[in-house]
Amino acid sequence: MTGFAEEVKEEAKLYPSIYSRQLEKTDIVLHTERIFVSGAGDSFAASLTGTALSGYRGEAVDPRELSLYPKGERVTVIAVSLGGRTKSLIESVSLHKDKGSKVVVVTGNTESPLAELGDMVVQVVHPSYVKGSGFGSYVSMTAAIAGLLGVRVKPAGKLQCYPGNIPVGIPFFIGEAWSYGLAYFAMLKMHEGLGWPSRSERLEQFMHATIFSLKEYETPIILYPREELPENLISTLTEKSSPVFLGDLINSEAVNDVDKMVCTAQSLTRLIAECISREGLIEPFYRRRRSEAGKLAKAIYT
Repeated sequence: MTGFAEEVKEEAKLYPSIYSRQLEKTDIVLHTERIFVSGAGDSFAASLTGTALSGYRGEAVDPRELSLYPKGERVTVIAVSLGGRTKSLIESVSLHKDKGSKVVVVTGNTESPLAELGDMVVQVVHPSYVKGSGFGSYVSMTAAIAGLLGVRVKPAGKLQCYPGNIPVGIPFFIGEAWSYGLAYFAMLKMHEGLGWPSRSERLEQFMHATIFSLKEYETPIILYPREELPENLISTLTEKSSPVFLGDLINSEAVNDVDKMVCTAQSLTRLIAECISREGLIEPFYRRRRSEAGKLAKAIYT
């Protein structure tokens, strides 16, 4: 593997300890009638996963949606941003705070404009961003969200859930509940790191319509065991493609959803590292588009 791919793969070994350390630093948030969890990009993916792990004690919404939801003293907003400078999130959180909502900020930058809005600030314990991956900070943010919403389960300390080499074309990630958040996050990494037109989908929607658009060069990466899927769906998939059931590769020590989430994140990281190595990349794809990245940064961040 290239140095870039190896760096991505090595970080995966830290996921169980990252999750546990974050949980130790995170208190349960006071419950109100409604709790919104909001972030953009990687933070939105963490919001999807963290709220699902909690049994949906909070509602994951993106920053623009957040501005449309009820505001007031019986609402709590958990605002998630690694850098704490996302304009749309700061603007939406400000609207809620002005109307009396409680604001809890999850961030790696406690001196940021977003942190200044927080009635409570939870610092991300793994704010470093491995180039082209970001899985470590995603796991850290997910643990913070789940912890704030009352989930106190830690992953098994010795989880090592790497699959062997998985031959894939263009991955198509499929999940539901906490695994859809992972599917969404993995899709973002394929866009940013490899410049591939990867896709993600919820299982229910995939079965109803998206399956018909599956291309021969795409490999469905299904984030739970084969035994949990309808047999008719499996037969249809195998007629069209060669699906990978990532859930079948989860370590037998993974006994709860937190374990399974961490294991699946490790497996996805390995898969992405293999794709990076296969492409011979020495840096993330987005760094080839520095002009576009610079313009977007000005549009997204304060």
